[in-house]
Amino acid sequence: MAAGFTALSGDYCNGYFYGNPSYFTSNTKAFTRQDSFIAFSNDGTSPPVVNWDFTGTPLDGVTDDYSVRWTGSLQVDTAGTYSFQTVSDDGIIVYLDNAEVISNPTLHNEFTNTATLFLSAGSHPFEILYGERGGRSTALFQWQKPGDTSFSTILRKPVAQTPGPLPLLGLAAAFKTSRNVRRRLQSRLG
Repeated sequence: MAAGFTALSGDYCNGYFYGNPSYFTSNTKAFTRQDSFIAFSNDGTSPPVVNWDFTGTPLDGVTDDYSVRWTGSLQVDTAGTYSFQTVSDDGIIVYLDNAEVISNPTLHNEFTNTATLFLSAGSHPFEILYGERGGRSTALFQWQKPGDTSFSTILRKPVAQTPGPLPLLGLAAAFKTSRNVRRRLQSRLG
């Protein structure tokens, strides 16, 4: 399996979480979506970030005062020392393997936080809490894998499709044809 997110679900809420993780369990979600990465900004002009794109959601038109709780799994192919980086405006908290590794839940302009830790190969649960109170909104989560010289955005990997049940229609038609051929043969042979 390739390294990256194997699951990345975002619960989007109205209001700012003020560094309180229980905010996401005590407030109603506006919507949930499966994101492919965490690299968003309300200006979307400076790579690698894109616009939040709330079009068609309950947050359509909202530019301030919202929060997101991303959860999922991070797949690591090679054991080693990994560095993680967030760039946020406003608050952000990152949990990896149920341990807080980055914590900057304050109201602030765009700010970079980093953490370095050893990860074993395999799947690692994560939770990222983000809140936007006012002004510019940026949420970027990147990593630097062992041997890399720069940070890169972590992408969600495509899930392998499991084949569904085989169509029985073709099987039933083949059986019916076989039965008809057998009847005709029996009638000719007497």
